[in-house]
Amino acid sequence: MTYFDAIAAGRFKQVEGRWVFYPWAQTAGYLLPRPEEHWSTHAWVVRCLKGWVLAGVAVWLLFGPALVLPVVVGFFTWIRLRSRRVCRGYPMVVVPLTMTESYRARAEVHTWRSLQILAAASFVVMSLGIFAAVAEPAIRASGVLIAVSFGLSLASTSFLLHCKAHG
Repeated sequence: MTYFDAIAAGRFKQVEGRWVFYPWAQTAGYLLPRPEEHWSTHAWVVRCLKGWVLAGVAVWLLFGPALVLPVVVGFFTWIRLRSRRVCRGYPMVVVPLTMTESYRARAEVHTWRSLQILAAASFVVMSLGIFAAVAEPAIRASGVLIAVSFGLSLASTSFLLHCKAHG
C-alpha cells in the first residue's frame, strides 16, 4: 500500500464486522453496506488526498505561500460537498472513532522503514524551514510555514511510531 493508502486507512474502522467511514468528525460515521463500498470509498479518499497535496504544492510553487490557504479552504469545501454525495444513502452510525484508533489504523499500513524515513525527512525539512525563516527575511513566511507544517508532520509521525510499537 502507498503512503496515501495509510493516511486514508485512518478514516475507517470496523464496527460489528462492517466498515464505517468517517469523512469529517470522529463522532459519527457512515456504515458501508458491502466491502466493495469500503474499497471504492477508500480509493476515493486516496485520490482526494493526492489531489490536495498536488494542488497545495503546485499553488505554493507557482504563486507563493499566500495563496495556499484559500486553495486549501476551497479544496476542503469541495471535499465536504463531494463526501456528502459519496455517503448519500448510507446509514449514519454514532460510534466514535478516536484519534488513537485512527492513528493505529494508519500505523498498521505503514512499514517501520516508511515511518522512520518520514520522521527523518520531516525533521530535516522542518530544520531547513527554521533556518530559512531566520537567515533569509525575503522568504521568512515560507520558512515559517514549512517549519510549522513539517513540525506537525514530525509530531504526527512520532505518534504513528508510538502506535506501531504499542499496537
